[in-house]
Amino acid sequence: MFVRYSLPVIAVFTLAFAVSQMSKAQQRPPAAVPPVEPAKSPYGNQLAGAGLVEPETENIAVGTNLPGIVDAVLVGVGDSVRPGQPLFRLDDRHLKAELAVKQSMLTAAEAALAKLDMMPRPEELPPGKAVVAEAEANLKDQMLMLDRIKKAAGAVFSEDELSRREMAVEMAKATVSKAKANYALLEAGAWKADKLVAAAAVDQAKAQVNQTKTEIERLVVNAPALPHDVKSHGTAAGEF
Repeated sequence: MFVRYSLPVIAVFTLAFAVSQMSKAQQRPPAAVPPVEPAKSPYGNQLAGAGLVEPETENIAVGTNLPGIVDAVLVGVGDSVRPGQPLFRLDDRHLKAELAVKQSMLTAAEAALAKLDMMPRPEELPPGKAVVAEAEANLKDQMLMLDRIKKAAGAVFSEDELSRREMAVEMAKATVSKAKANYALLEAGAWKADKLVAAAAVDQAKAQVNQTKTEIERLVVNAPALPHDVKSHGTAAGEF
C-alpha cells in the first residue's frame, strides 16, 4: 500500500525540482558593475561611429637605417616642416670621437708628405759638403805621402811601406766617392716612389675622414620630400 502511493509522490517531487532548476537556469544574470565609472560625453546630442583617421596625403614612413639612440628631437608636435628639414638626430658621440682620430691621422700623413716635398733641408747641405771636402783633403794628403815615398831612395822606405801608402790612397779615393754619392743623394731630395707612397697615405686618410663625416650626417633624419608636391609647386610642406 505504501509503495503504491509513494512512487507517484516521488515522481511529482522530482518533476517539481526539475522545473525549478530549469527556471533558475533560464534567468539572466544581473549586470556587472564596472570597477571604474566610464567617461561621459559632455554633449547632449552625440553620434557614435567607427572610422579610420588618415593623413591628407599618402602615408610617409620616417626612420633611419642605422641603429642608435635618439639624442635630440628637433621638431615638436604640430610644427610645420619642409622637405630636408632635420627631424631628429641619433647619438653621434662615438663617431665624432672616431672622426677626431682619423683627422689627426690625416694631419700626420699630410705632414709626412710635406716633409718629403721640402727635402733636402737647407741646413743639411753644408755638413754634406764638409764631409766631401774632408774626404778630398785626406785623399790629397795620402797622394802626397805616396809621391814622397816614390821619389825617395829605395833604402829609406821598404816595399811594405810603399804598398801601405798605395792602399791608403785607394781607400781615400773610395771615401771621396762615397762622400760625393751621399751628398748627391741628399741634394736630390726625397725619392719619387716615397712621395707616391706618402701621397697615397694622405688620400686614404682623407677617404676615411669623409666616410666618418658621411656616417655622422646619416644620423640626422630629415623630412622626406613629397614627389607630387615638389613637381607641381617646387616645394612641399607638412605638419609633424
